[in-house]
Amino acid sequence: YHSAKISAFSRMCLDSRVALVVVGFPATGLFLTRARICISAAHTQEDLDFALDVISQYGEMCGFRYFGKQADQGLIQPPC
Repeated sequence: YHSAKISAFSRMCLDSRVALVVVGFPATGLFLTRARICISAAHTQEDLDFALDVISQYGEMCGFRYFGKQADQGLIQPPC
């Protein structure tokens, strides 16, 4: 775990025109830093696909995607 990774992730996403808010300590636990993404009814399917691609790319680069390739292949199913 390295807390600077979430800040780098946020900056890389913003450079690619995807805005998100990072939340860390003391608003979260010391090791529970997270990124919040706001979706609006005004976003198109293309907007969402673009954002997902950017988040997946940089999430993989920063080491945030635990099941990245398996999820991309549909091998990981969300809980019911």
